[in-house]
Amino acid sequence: MAVKAVANGNQLLAEKYVTVFINDGTLKPPVAPTLLPENAWLKPGATQKFQLRLPEPPPAEKMRWHLEPSGIGTLSESGLLTVSSSIRETTRGKVTLIVDYDRERSPSDREIPANLLALSVDFYVDPKAGEPGATLFYTQVSPEMLTALPREQVQFSARMIVPKGQAIPPHIFRWSLDNAALGTIDPGRGIFRSSQTEGAGGRVVAQAISEGTGLGQGFAPVQTIETEPWPEPEPLPQDPN
Repeated sequence: MAVKAVANGNQLLAEKYVTVFINDGTLKPPVAPTLLPENAWLKPGATQKFQLRLPEPPPAEKMRWHLEPSGIGTLSESGLLTVSSSIRETTRGKVTLIVDYDRERSPSDREIPANLLALSVDFYVDPKAGEPGATLFYTQVSPEMLTALPREQVQFSARMIVPKGQAIPPHIFRWSLDNAALGTIDPGRGIFRSSQTEGAGGRVVAQAISEGTGLGQGFAPVQTIETEPWPEPEPLPQDPN
């Protein structure tokens, strides 16, 4: 749907209209650029090829691949991920592809912004991935990390992520802190209140529970920082009279 402005004498009228296309089957809808696979669950030591889905893929020299966090594995220039074999617990990683469509610039073109496409997908490393009867999920906590001022209040949330096609079991989250010096957190709502302790470090913990059974945990690192005191106000000048 679009809006078109039409001049009518001294008036400017707005017309709303819908454009309709009749397709005999020979026309293909435009394909949005997608990084595939969109969701991967892998075992330590496994490999996974990531690729850009696009009718006309850009040349390899225009693509740059990035992997985080460090230590989760290696990512080749062609998008081949090799997961570290030393991972012992469910860990989330991220693959990012940046495509630079900008042409080679001359010195006079330095002010032309680069034409960039950036796509990211998450993947999950689980030592039990693919095993019969394994319950595969990942508990993601938001915000993922927090630097808190003394007596600051922050709302945490969590969600359960599962492989495509697997049902998410009914669940709730129970919240806790692994360091009491951080402050307090409402166990049912995830509302965190930092203490007055400066320089405390620890984690917010979200425990996924289904029918009374703990399914797994998600974490968010928290650090409380020191605040500088307000300066003392300077005394007002005395009236000589």
